[in-house]
Amino acid sequence: MPTWTRYRLTQGFGPTNEPLDSPYRGAANFNKGYDFAVPMGTAIDAAVAGTVIAAGDQGDGWGLSVKVLDAQGNLHNYGHLSSVAVRPG
Repeated sequence: MPTWTRYRLTQGFGPTNEPLDSPYRGAANFNKGYDFAVPMGTAIDAAVAGTVIAAGDQGDGWGLSVKVLDAQGNLHNYGHLSSVAVRPG
């Protein structure tokens, strides 16, 4: 069972009232991912295999984050982390 299934979904994919999400698909605010509430310090695993292309604070509003590029060219962002234990490559 994937680790994320144990935690509460706080925001799903789609239109949202969250003002930090950007316009997309005709919605003023649109969340392009899934947000889960987990206890501080919880270890997470990437949902797919890929290459870490960024790790740390990128200054993009995600705080400490890890960005993984999968074999199909999809970018997976893991943000608002309490620490990062990987590096690009």
